[in-house]
Parts: sequence; C-alpha cells; structure tokens
Amino acid sequence: MRTTTLRNARGLLIAGVLLLTLAACAGSQSSPGRPQATASSVRLAQTPATGTVILRPVDAAGRLASGYTLSDQPGTPVDCGQSSTASPSLAAVDDDILFCAPTALSATACWKASTPSSVLCLSDPFSTVVRQLPLTSPVPAVTAPVKPQPLGLLLDDGRRCSIRDGGAWNTLASHPGWSGWYSCDGQTAVWGPDDAATAGIDRSSAVWTVQVGPISGTGPVTAVAVKTAYLVGTASS
Repeated sequence: MRTTTLRNARGLLIAGVLLLTLAACAGSQSSPGRPQATASSVRLAQTPATGTVILRPVDAAGRLASGYTLSDQPGTPVDCGQSSTASPSLAAVDDDILFCAPTALSATACWKASTPSSVLCLSDPFSTVVRQLPLTSPVPAVTAPVKPQPLGLLLDDGRRCSIRDGGAWNTLASHPGWSGWYSCDGQTAVWGPDDAATAGIDRSSAVWTVQVGPISGTGPVTAVAVKTAYLVGTASS
C-alpha cells in the first residue's frame, strides 16, 4: 500500500512539472491579438523624446544674427507674393517669415532684409549660410502657421532631411497614394499620406516618427524616430 501511494505521488509531481513547462512554452509564443515586440518597436520605446530647435538667423531689423554668414553667390530674384497671395514659411513660429518662389531656389524661409528690395533666406537648416535675394515686389506681411512644419529633421540614425519645396517626385510603389515630404541623406526620403496637416510626421507621441524609404520610390519604407525637428523664428534685435 505504501509503495502504491509513493508511486501515485511521484506521478502527480511529474504531471505538474509537465503542465508548468507547457504553459511556459505557450506563453513564449505569439498569439492572435498579442503581437510580439519587434526590435524596431523596442528601439523606439527607448528613444528620448523628440527635441525642437528654433533657428533664428535674421532679426526684426533685417540683419544677420550672430553665428550666420551671408552667401557670396549672386542672388536670383524671388517673388514673395502680394498682400492677398503671400504665404508664410511652413516652418515659421513668428510672423512675417515668407515662403517665396520659384521653388527651384528653395526660398522656403525668408525675412525682409535691411537692404531695400531684398530678402534674406535660409534654405538649409543644417547650414549657417544665408542668401540675400532681390525681390520682384514689395515684402508683404504674413501670419505664422498655427502648426509649423519643420524645415529640417535629424533622424535617430543620424540622417538629415530637408523639407520638400515643390517639384515633381516619384511615386512610392508600396503606397501609391503617399507623397514625399522630405529629402534625406543617402538618396532616401520621408514618405507619408498626402496630408499637409501631418507632412509625413507622426506626432502622436513624445517620440515623433517618420516612414523613410528610397527617394526613387522603390523598396520598402521603415519607421525611424525623429531626434530633432528644426523650425525658424526671428532673432531679437
């Protein structure tokens, strides 16, 4: 009788161990409704919140701010619009910063210069060189956008991206309805839904993300965190 009891106890113990082992294995496998954490999602979760830098290359009097230099290249005339048609720079946090044409000049952020009939324009957020361009008409007044779109983005992987200034771009094969919003290092681009309110940037959390893929429009896109977003403002006089 005692031998039978011991055998039964041992059998129950072994069965319990097997059940625990099976439960642990089941818990380690993915199941519907509970996606596994990917390496990219873990990386994004550990990334510091996106920072914002406001570049202020020109003061209210139309003079260069400290740290900026004037380009020695000859300036091509730009049109910043009339009072009824003028557009603010998409990246502006202050009033009277203009978006000027043509797009080929990338005059995406321009201030009225102290020199008559000219503007000072910052095209590259990663450069301290400002261009002085002659005007085809008087400088109009504009109001800054409610939700500025960064002039440039520094991605978590080190790539630098500059805002798109019009022009014809390729179609993204994997998402034909998306548009290219920023051109980035390495012949890549920020792609996203054709929605000017988001401009290809997901700002729903403290860490902004963008979808980056080849500027050619071929190949996949990958979510990349934005380390720093660059906006523009007017320097104190």
